[in-house]
Amino acid sequence: MKTMGRRQSAAEAVEFQMRGDIRNRPVRVVDRAGQRRMWSTALVVVGVLGVLLAIAVLRMRQNDLGYEVGVLLATQARLETERRHLVAELESLRALDRIERLAMEQLLMVKPTGADAFVVERARATSAPSSSIVALRGSGL
Repeated sequence: MKTMGRRQSAAEAVEFQMRGDIRNRPVRVVDRAGQRRMWSTALVVVGVLGVLLAIAVLRMRQNDLGYEVGVLLATQARLETERRHLVAELESLRALDRIERLAMEQLLMVKPTGADAFVVERARATSAPSSSIVALRGSGL
């Protein structure tokens, strides 16, 4: 830069004026290959991030399902134990000795002797006699 005390020559003044008139804007040249590389790299990065996110989500779901399986197995074991207890209780309630004892004590029943017991034979089905009368509906008789 020139010092202030020195006077500018006419040529320097014109040159300064021309520099002010000419606008030196930067020229942007589009680098197609560079843009293609940039977008392909961005696409690869997004793809890798998507895969990593999917893996993380699947892993979390696997952990949740593992926890649910543990809870269900514990519930199944508890229900199986309860079922065994209920079957044992049912068998004890079905025991004939117990039923006989309850019938004698609470219902005041007695055991039948040979003289008290008798057998009822099944009646045989017979055909209707041929001289039977059949009533007709609406005959007015």
